[in-house]
Amino acid sequence: MFLLTLVSLLSACERDAARSDSVIPPGTFARVLAELSEARVETLPDTVGYRRRRAEILDRAGVTEGDLREFVARRGGDADLMSEIYGRVGARLDSAAQR
Repeated sequence: MFLLTLVSLLSACERDAARSDSVIPPGTFARVLAELSEARVETLPDTVGYRRRRAEILDRAGVTEGDLREFVARRGGDADLMSEIYGRVGARLDSAAQR
């Protein structure tokens, strides 16, 4: 289910023409993914509101949609790393849900 959320969030992002040659750090990926997930839940069904929040989140983190896709392309096959990231994101979402 969480992987489906990841795919849908990344698919919802507008294409970015410039792709980074370097991969963002796992912590940055996890933090941005968690923030995007929270924003999606908070703004449903407001697509325009989500797009605005998404742009703010990516800008604040200094990453692009292309950076997120590149991370998944290069590091997504590392089951241990991705499991750790999903655990961190899940914990953050659980914490946010309890607020």
